[in-house]
Amino acid sequence: AVENSAGSVAHSMPFQDLLFMIRDWRQRPPHVYGVNGGQNYLNTRLETNARQHEAARNTRRFIRQSFANIQCYLMPDPGDNAQSPEFIGSPNQLSDDFNTNVKDFSNLFVNPDTINVKIINGQPITGHEFGRYFEDYVDMFNSDSGPRACDLIEATHRAYDNNFIGQLKDKYTQEMSALMVDRPFHGRRQLTTQSTDLIDSLKSEFGFRKRSTAESAVRELTDQLCRTLEAAFRQIYEENENRRLTATNDKVTELVTQFKLDIGCHIRPGDYLSDHTLGKIIDTKKEFMINLFDAFAVQDTDQCAEHKRRLLTQLESEEMLFKSNNSRAVRELITQYESIITACKAQYDQKMNELFEDEDKFYPNETLDTLSADILSTLADELIQADVGTEVVPIEPYRQALDTYVRDKYRNYREINRRRADNDRSAMGVVLGNLTKLYEDALNDWIQLTDTEDRQLYLDESRHIRTRIVSENKSIYRQRLDLMELNALFDDMEREMLDVFAEEVEKRHTLLARLADKVIQWYFNEIDIKYGDRRYIRPDTLADIHESLVAAAVARFAIERGHITMDKFTEFIGKTLQPVYNKVVEKNNQNASALTAIGIDLGTTNSCVAYFKPGKTAQSGAIKVCRNQHGVGNSDVTPSCVEYRDNGEVVVGEKAKDNLLANRQNIIYSAKRLIGRPFNDPDVTRYRQYWPFDVVDMGDGAAGVEVEVDGESRQLLPEEVSADVLRKMKEVAERDIGHAVIDAVITVPAYFTDAQREATRGAGIMAGLNVLSIINEPTAAALAYKLDRFEDTGSRTVLIYDFGGGTFDVAILRLSMGEVRVLAVGGDNHLGGDDLDNNIIDHCLREFYAQTGVMVDKNTVEGDRAFRGLKDKCEREKWRLSEMTSATITVDNIADGHDLVVELTRTEFETLNMDLFDRTMDCVTNTLAGVNEGAGMSPDEIDDIVLVGGSTYIPYVKDMIRRYFNGRQPSQTVNPMLAVAEGAALKAAILAGGQAHLQSQLRVLDVTPHTLGVKIKGNVMSRIIPAQSPVNGKPHRKRYTTVAKNQPTIEVEVYEGEDDVATNNTLLGKFVVMDIPPGEAGDQDVDVMFCVNDDGILKVRATVLSQGTSEEYEVQEYKSGRLSPEELLRRRH
Repeated sequence: AVENSAGSVAHSMPFQDLLFMIRDWRQRPPHVYGVNGGQNYLNTRLETNARQHEAARNTRRFIRQSFANIQCYLMPDPGDNAQSPEFIGSPNQLSDDFNTNVKDFSNLFVNPDTINVKIINGQPITGHEFGRYFEDYVDMFNSDSGPRACDLIEATHRAYDNNFIGQLKDKYTQEMSALMVDRPFHGRRQLTTQSTDLIDSLKSEFGFRKRSTAESAVRELTDQLCRTLEAAFRQIYEENENRRLTATNDKVTELVTQFKLDIGCHIRPGDYLSDHTLGKIIDTKKEFMINLFDAFAVQDTDQCAEHKRRLLTQLESEEMLFKSNNSRAVRELITQYESIITACKAQYDQKMNELFEDEDKFYPNETLDTLSADILSTLADELIQADVGTEVVPIEPYRQALDTYVRDKYRNYREINRRRADNDRSAMGVVLGNLTKLYEDALNDWIQLTDTEDRQLYLDESRHIRTRIVSENKSIYRQRLDLMELNALFDDMEREMLDVFAEEVEKRHTLLARLADKVIQWYFNEIDIKYGDRRYIRPDTLADIHESLVAAAVARFAIERGHITMDKFTEFIGKTLQPVYNKVVEKNNQNASALTAIGIDLGTTNSCVAYFKPGKTAQSGAIKVCRNQHGVGNSDVTPSCVEYRDNGEVVVGEKAKDNLLANRQNIIYSAKRLIGRPFNDPDVTRYRQYWPFDVVDMGDGAAGVEVEVDGESRQLLPEEVSADVLRKMKEVAERDIGHAVIDAVITVPAYFTDAQREATRGAGIMAGLNVLSIINEPTAAALAYKLDRFEDTGSRTVLIYDFGGGTFDVAILRLSMGEVRVLAVGGDNHLGGDDLDNNIIDHCLREFYAQTGVMVDKNTVEGDRAFRGLKDKCEREKWRLSEMTSATITVDNIADGHDLVVELTRTEFETLNMDLFDRTMDCVTNTLAGVNEGAGMSPDEIDDIVLVGGSTYIPYVKDMIRRYFNGRQPSQTVNPMLAVAEGAALKAAILAGGQAHLQSQLRVLDVTPHTLGVKIKGNVMSRIIPAQSPVNGKPHRKRYTTVAKNQPTIEVEVYEGEDDVATNNTLLGKFVVMDIPPGEAGDQDVDVMFCVNDDGILKVRATVLSQGTSEEYEVQEYKSGRLSPEELLRRRH
């Protein structure tokens, strides 16, 4: 119990907290490890009861009353490892239980939230102050007399006062330190005065708040306070002195640095100052720095005197350095100016000497004055650029010195120039005479060599020669050449030579008239030789004969052309012989015999043949379609179906088709879908699942078929199968006409590639035909449409929609009185009536599986036979649906004893094939968009729509066409099944002579369906003939360069297709251009020429321009499966 200031006794615990730990606790139950178990154990130990001795109970109560809080912690054993000799103190060697509890105990022991501030007499006390209390109590208890009750109270007061003295010292230190915060140091007097005032204040505060009352104790404590504060003052005073010295030294350094910076601001690099100016600047800055130091040391002037002297010494040292540097810079500038003026003088002499380096060179006086002035101006600019702009060393005297030097030197150069000019005047008179003679000779040479009669061309050549002579000699004689005098001499000579020109023109007139008569006489003789005993020659052959005779005439009579150029002479021969040729053609047409040529529509599903049957006059007659031997049904067409039997027997047409079920593997149909295609073509793979015959790789990547004849396998190219079909059509025509037929025109889809066209031509040759031409099916259909309109004078735009058995074509043509011009073609070689049949077959098989759960296996003999029967039924019922709204497809015992019975409505048929119908209209849209080089054409601009092909009989197709063309009906003037053959027959009659008179009235201009080009560096497709380009026999050229140094050869790879990556297109062929001259990459140019003939077949020529050598090549070597001409003739029968 402690008496407080109010006289009452306050009860408080002597101690705040007691925390102890019992280690290696092993008695677990009921006391668990940690603070909770320890608290239970502590409560058990400190519990009091009546059985305990009085002293034991008092002890337990005393312990609880002595502490505000008592806690105990039970710590487990660390484990056996802790007692092992190998224990190194690592926690990892101790038990997990021990490590966890150590962590919890540490957090409990060191927890700021549970530490309370010590309170004595109601005031918080620091640890240091508590120590003072403790020392006073210890001293008192250690005294000899021992403490009394009153001594304990006094000791408490004494401890309080001692602690209070410490607090006053701390307060003194804090307030004195606060005075030093805003200033680096204080003056001694000021510091002493402030300390005295503060000490007096603190002594008064101590006298008021002290607790001790004994006089001796008060005196002792007061003396102790004074000694403590004086000691604190001495420490602050000493610290202030140290700060003063440091601040003063720093100030000196700062002012010297500032002095250098300020002077440096006035003397930047490149500045030049006079000694007077620099001295004034330095004196001003020195005075300013001294004043700043005096203001700094105003409170302790005497103590800072030595520092001021040191400041003056350092400033004077820096002053000497600045003045020395400035003087050196001025001297260097003078040396620099003198060096520049010397160099300028040398440059003037060098440049003027260069003007007169050529011993014959001279200048007009005005020009020489200008040149000298320009040189001087340039040098003066260099001198001005070197001027630093200081008045200490001005540039003007140096400029005047340069002017004086140039003026003196220029007099010498002026005299040299005068002497040279006098010498040149006499020499140039001879030069003008020579140039005039050169002009006369050149103009005379041109007159002798030219073949023109145009006086204006003579004057143009005269101007050209003048310009050339002046240009060649102006660079030689330059200003020495008097152009006005020279032109006057040229004018006189031009008038004289004009008479010579007129005389030469007259001579050429006489020469050409004689030569024309001679050439015409020779031409008639050669034509007679070509005719021999014949009265008629085919028009195309006659045209070739004429072209060859024109070329022969050019070569034969070239030596007699005089001075006419070869180009002009060739043109002269052509114009001279054209009227003669026209008369020969007219007579030839009159003698045209009734030779019969046929037109063959070689179709995927069916083929047809027709010919022109003459009338009573040459201009009358009609196209007749030949009927096959069956004479029933669609007897105008023959199925493109070929059966190969033993002993070499080949059956074509209805008989082969009717025998499909009996000899499935040896009956080939739809060969047109294979012709000219590689074996790995995705569409070939798709077709194979519907064909019963075997499709094989012919060994070079080409697709072919395999049949078994006479017990052996035989492989055939598709064109060999097509040859058998063509041979059959030839027989049909010969039976109808009554005599043998050789000449024929064969049609192909417009979208056929170059390889497919070549293969078709080869099929015709093997069939024993002379193939007059290969024409596009839509073009042939257009000719059939045109047949009754030869006299029409108007122009009509016609769209051909050709939906055949294996291909689809669309073409847009413009028909005028004498011309059929193809504007654009499009199509899909993988779309035809066969695809409609295949969709019906797939539908029936799905329905059959849904009805019976049985899948027809086409890989078995029975399944394949059933599949063939189903195909035949589907094809027949497809035709029936064009007349009726529904059909029933039935096949008895198709699989496992089940019959196939599928009802198919016209609507279901249309739905099954809707995507195929839509694809045809996409082709129509794209083709319309491609007209006029991509400008496009609307459906309303089409005058007539012509339907071709068996699939156009489908009602939905007709309705689809009507809707697309805004309700307009397709033309009814041509038979869709026969139009192509009829048009081909007309073309054949014209080419063979039966309708030769139409040759001049009907010009067919087709287009290329695909882009043609070559592969260049980077596997890029370089386009030479774009798709939809006219087939007019005109060459298309593009120039390429070598890509490597000393490149000896170039391999030209020809591709067909629209992809920018060359190898993604179809490779038509390749050849090598040899003997390219060596040189850097890009030095040698190679001109590549493409030309497509009337059959749509490509020829290529590559020419090395620097050599004039060329390689001409008909693209054929690399067309898959292509037979050589020799092999075609060998297989011909």
